[in-house]
Amino acid sequence: PLILRHCGGPSSSDVCAMTNGEDPALGRAFTWFGIQQRGMSTYSSAPSGHYPNPEHPVDVVGKTFDGVCQGAHTLAPTKDADKEYTLKDFTTCVCDLPEEPSMPYPAPFPDPEDERKVKSWFAFSESRDRACYKADYWKISSGNHHYNFLDFVGTQLLAMDLDRFRAAVGHQKLHIQGYSYGTAVGASYLAAFPQNAGNVVLNGNVHPGPGVEDYYESVAVAARQGMTKLVTICNRQTGFLPEETIKKCQVPGMDPVEFFYDVIDMVKGNATSASTSAYSAATWSGKHFTLTPEMVYHYLARLASSRAENQKMWVDTLITIVQLGSKSLTEVKAGTLTIFDQACARSWYDYNYCWPVMFNTIETNDNCITSRAVRAADYVSRYTVAGAMDSYRRLNRNFKPIEVYFANAKAGFGLQTWPADPAPGMYGFRAGVSPLIINSLYDMSTPYSNAKLMRQGFPSGVLITWQGVGHCVGDADYDPEGVRSCMTRVTTYLLTGDLPPDGFVCHQTQYIKAGTTE
Repeated sequence: PLILRHCGGPSSSDVCAMTNGEDPALGRAFTWFGIQQRGMSTYSSAPSGHYPNPEHPVDVVGKTFDGVCQGAHTLAPTKDADKEYTLKDFTTCVCDLPEEPSMPYPAPFPDPEDERKVKSWFAFSESRDRACYKADYWKISSGNHHYNFLDFVGTQLLAMDLDRFRAAVGHQKLHIQGYSYGTAVGASYLAAFPQNAGNVVLNGNVHPGPGVEDYYESVAVAARQGMTKLVTICNRQTGFLPEETIKKCQVPGMDPVEFFYDVIDMVKGNATSASTSAYSAATWSGKHFTLTPEMVYHYLARLASSRAENQKMWVDTLITIVQLGSKSLTEVKAGTLTIFDQACARSWYDYNYCWPVMFNTIETNDNCITSRAVRAADYVSRYTVAGAMDSYRRLNRNFKPIEVYFANAKAGFGLQTWPADPAPGMYGFRAGVSPLIINSLYDMSTPYSNAKLMRQGFPSGVLITWQGVGHCVGDADYDPEGVRSCMTRVTTYLLTGDLPPDGFVCHQTQYIKAGTTE
């Protein structure tokens, strides 16, 4: 049997099939493959097109998303104590800079409570993406016909590519194991080619749409649930955590959520103070780089990454927040530096400017050209800057600033004002197929509510729930026994087609605790 392993993104490539960490029985039972999805590029550690035999690589032909900026971004300007750096000092790529040369560059961290700053980001994103879309790099000609590559990167077309591949290699059925955005791939294939679909697992489910505003709000929902889980970890699990860890991550006060917002108020007050802030650090030139609430939000967004199944990341993140609320200046400084280094690498120290936030980072991966183009093709609705601001205001009325920041960073800027028309397919909503849908209860990238919606789109499908944390279900290092109860059922389904009971819950047997893994 033929099975696709799609690791999400959109950035998964053929390398995904090389990282099969499933039950060995699955490795023996299936022919696994990954696909070089349209426009996806390579990993330096495992180049795309080199699987399964590095000695006989397959040439990767056509446009790649990385190619448009090849050698033109992440420049390293000379350090100058008297210079105020901006985005153009770090890139010359057409897909990074606005179309209008006179347009001012927005501040790296858009304050979700400041309408002026949010609007400047929507305007910047609209102009940047318009310039990128018009770039000669994307133009394709065939005889008298002229096309733009970015019009043909949506998930519906990927589903068609996959079915052509299935037919070409002589298989009647295509089985799929999709993670994160890979659930969009699996759901689209089920909708378009139900007669050719085998057993399909949808793990860490994207919002089925239809509109960009639906995806936008789903990210805010994910942030709300994840943040509540984060600040209550130590308070609820004092019997499981080492005493040394408890001392570091115990949230003071009766209400840990209220404590978090108190910390944000202290950071905000210091950021607007005329004197040198306790939440600041000196750069190489002696200037002070000051922490703001939105920098804290950006740091917390790392819990939306695929690495967030790691218990250490959750505990360490909470320790940083507790440090920010400490009465000890040493602790405050330690927490501040942690956030600077995580969000900005060392650019804050070298340039007094956080350029990595302007590009693709692990925290805001949907801000990269890859995700903007693919997701914009998949989701309907397009807005002007004024329309995008209306969408933002609706969100702002119903969600906290950190939740709005997550939504803006991952699903707002760029996606809502993308210049090309949508080419939407269907993420599911097909009877007669029986996928296994699985999700973590606390997933800060694809919230559990998405899984419920995906289940609604497949009347014969089944939803199982992992009570733990993390983006997608697989390796909960703090509770391997608990998560195994889910993964055993996934394996059984893939091998036999037998579905577990709908609504099955894989209960935690252990709680998050301090670990030694990175």
